[in-house]
Amino acid sequence: MIIVNEDHEKQDSYSGLSIRPPDRVARRRRSLSTLPDYEASEAQYSRMLISKNTKVWHQTKLSRAILFSLLTYALLMTVIGVPIIVKVSTYFQERRLY
Repeated sequence: MIIVNEDHEKQDSYSGLSIRPPDRVARRRRSLSTLPDYEASEAQYSRMLISKNTKVWHQTKLSRAILFSLLTYALLMTVIGVPIIVKVSTYFQERRLY
């Protein structure tokens, strides 16, 4: 903070304009901005809201989890269950022969 004494007077005596006006620039008719105007932005936003509410059943998190669990069950049943069933059935067939 600058503290000025009461006996200190202003030293510059320039009375002209102190702010330089901006240079004139040739303006283009259309803007260089890639942003849409307000109406276009609102239309895009409303379309986004509508598309989020009309999801297909396989795009929801719950249905994806259910589908994943069913596929995992089928894979495990094929890999583990089928050999056990084959082994048990051959055991009972051998017992019946004797």
